[in-house]
Amino acid sequence: MHGGNIYDGTITLDCSVNLNPLGIPGEVKKALEASLAMADTYPDPESTALREALSLRLGIPKQQILAGNGASELIPAIVRAVHPMRALLPAPCFSGYERAFRACGITPSFFPLSWERGFLPGGEFLDAIDKVRPDLVFLTNPENPSGALLARDLVLAAADRLAPFGGILVCDECFLALSGRTEASVLREPEDFCKRPGLVMLNAFTKTYAIPGIRLGFAAFSDPALAENVSLQLPEWNLSIPAQAAGLACLQVPENYLETSVRLIRREREVLERSLTRLGARVCPSEANYLLFRWRDPDTDLYARCRALGILIRDCSDYRGLDQGDYRIAVRTSRENARLLACLREIAAKEEENRK
Repeated sequence: MHGGNIYDGTITLDCSVNLNPLGIPGEVKKALEASLAMADTYPDPESTALREALSLRLGIPKQQILAGNGASELIPAIVRAVHPMRALLPAPCFSGYERAFRACGITPSFFPLSWERGFLPGGEFLDAIDKVRPDLVFLTNPENPSGALLARDLVLAAADRLAPFGGILVCDECFLALSGRTEASVLREPEDFCKRPGLVMLNAFTKTYAIPGIRLGFAAFSDPALAENVSLQLPEWNLSIPAQAAGLACLQVPENYLETSVRLIRREREVLERSLTRLGARVCPSEANYLLFRWRDPDTDLYARCRALGILIRDCSDYRGLDQGDYRIAVRTSRENARLLACLREIAAKEEENRK
């Protein structure tokens, strides 16, 4: 189950998807509107202009960059291209990774993460790589659904452990820009990135610029041959003209848009964390634009109770390694967060009444 299913007409506040609370930048809206004039034209099948612009931004050749119809298109394309015999995933993690493996008939091994350690893998994860010897590993930074920030050194150490037997490490950084902790990126030093075999950075404009309906992601590969193999797994014209135009416009958005976003998210995340704790919830420390928490009463169907009040949150009980009573919420604007908290206080008050 993913977030964002608002189509039954009952949801008036969606806190289940983790988008930039500032919304779509004006420059991107204008680019999308202008692109409609070319709706009678086939899009560039190579997304040339977008990949060139990404090359300048990331500091690596465009031959090592692919654009996708969301990061979710690139994940199964990478799995098909690598065609691993063995795979390793942390648990919990984004379900799309396991789904891509299982679509290829692969049952991955899982490395369990825990509440007690803030869902952060440590040196034991490197030991698991040595034991499993996986051909392909996915990590998310910050972790999803916990929001825990992985140390860059750990991610690179994992890539180095895989290198001797040709394993590939994909680091999904779709939420990293909104954390404001871009120093943790595997692409912080492009020359070092390109020298490490089998390293892939996955990202998307979706979350950073609040355009999930456009479907626009990208991947950077240290190995151009792997980039070419993955490209063969993608359909022709996989990016529409509006998507390519939106991506180019996103790369031109002034830096203060992201700076303002990060400040807003940090401030509001602290408010949400304090308020949830006061309500008796167990909150996982997060560096991302979302919070994972365990509700005070696991028997309360918090998802259903919030939905009845027009608010959608993410029920995390379907994540491998999480349980009934675990939920994730997005960090949104002050007004929207206040409405969510009012809903949770109402539910908590009714729980208290029922105990009497």
